[in-house]
Amino acid sequence: MKGRDIIIGCVALMGLLFGGAAPLTSAQERPCAEEAKKFCQHVQPGDRQALTRCLKGHMNDLSAACKDRLQAAKARGKRLRDACAEDVRTFCSGIEPGGGRIAQCLKKHRDQLSSTCKTALAKARSTR
Repeated sequence: MKGRDIIIGCVALMGLLFGGAAPLTSAQERPCAEEAKKFCQHVQPGDRQALTRCLKGHMNDLSAACKDRLQAAKARGKRLRDACAEDVRTFCSGIEPGGGRIAQCLKKHRDQLSSTCKTALAKARSTR
């Protein structure tokens, strides 16, 4: 698995961390909700990668709170990629990235993941 594939695969980890649709309760909890409705209606519900790409394509039109949320998610993603890259290589090298396949692979091997990866996943879950 090449470095780019690892990055793409680790992005799928976000499905583990942010899976499920949280109710829209306030702009503070979901700062990009209005922008997503306005600019990204074409994105399939639950496709967080496509939604992120869409929002990034409208970066100049986003609120400061939404931009901050995207930056925070990017930073979390980098920490997860760094922490879990070896686990992705070890357990998921034959898995084609995309569609949540890497996330499912890691979930299947959750008891075997390195402590570094487990810690990063737990921290990301607690700060989402």
